[in-house]
Amino acid sequence: MQHSIGLTFVMAPLRALGLVTKNRRQHWIWKPVAAMLFGPSSFAAAQPTVDSTPAQESTSSPAAAPERKPSTKQRPKLRGALTAVVGWGPDYLGASSSGLSYKPGFLLQYGRWSLSSRGSFAASAEAIEGEEPPRGLGFRLLGDEQDWLRLSLRVDSGRRSKGVSGLMGIDDVPRTLRMRMSGHVNLLGGWTLTPAANIDLLDRGVGHTLDLNLSKAWALTSRVKFDTHMGLTWGTRQYLNSYFGVTAAESLASGYAPYTANEGIRDVRIGVGLHYDISQRWIATANTGVQHLVGPAAQSPMARSTTHWGVGAGLGWRF
Repeated sequence: MQHSIGLTFVMAPLRALGLVTKNRRQHWIWKPVAAMLFGPSSFAAAQPTVDSTPAQESTSSPAAAPERKPSTKQRPKLRGALTAVVGWGPDYLGASSSGLSYKPGFLLQYGRWSLSSRGSFAASAEAIEGEEPPRGLGFRLLGDEQDWLRLSLRVDSGRRSKGVSGLMGIDDVPRTLRMRMSGHVNLLGGWTLTPAANIDLLDRGVGHTLDLNLSKAWALTSRVKFDTHMGLTWGTRQYLNSYFGVTAAESLASGYAPYTANEGIRDVRIGVGLHYDISQRWIATANTGVQHLVGPAAQSPMARSTTHWGVGAGLGWRF
């Protein structure tokens, strides 16, 4: 009833302006106007009646509000792993001696967040969504299982010279806090490109590096995966002098000739790995690779050897 009265007041000036006529074929002219002012229900009040039966007043109750569909988005689960890694490699980059090392590790993951210390290899496929968490505290800024961008913070332990053959008389490289910005881009043929920048946040004078890695993985069976990877690292002048430079004081203490390094590529490397899901909880991994120093790093008097081989194995338990 209210719609009919309101429509009458609207129709009168519209007819006066010649916008509305009583011709049935021209009802389309005022229908949109009525709909905007009074809603679609005004159509019934204004339409010519074909049925002679008087319209009955509706006694139905107001339409109930549509039910909200429950959200299908699930809360992330806390996942983790405890790991142990054994490796054989050089005592330091450029060393002529190698040794055995044992390092325990762990991994915690919650949604986009991760906290890892040599435990990333134990991450389950459904937890990492195509990516392996970085060392330290990490956060995935954006992306999906195809391409992503991560930010992480970790403590860089530097290098201790005491008791290491080839580093006697060389100053320690101090610890610092590094921020790592890394990306992940899928290329043709299943290859993955991972660029990363490592920044000395505390400005301890140890410099910055850029990494560029290329990798590809093959699923041999439902539980066994084989991968190959190759890459290089570029360092700033500060970084390369921290690890490969020899000051005048260090020259007197160590016997090395003084050496000042410029910025440049530190090394190139290539390796292969094998990952075996023993069960839903347990995972084992093995890897081997070769690393070759180039440029300013290879020219340092501290670089007694420029080519290093390494092997490693790890065991992880997921929870």
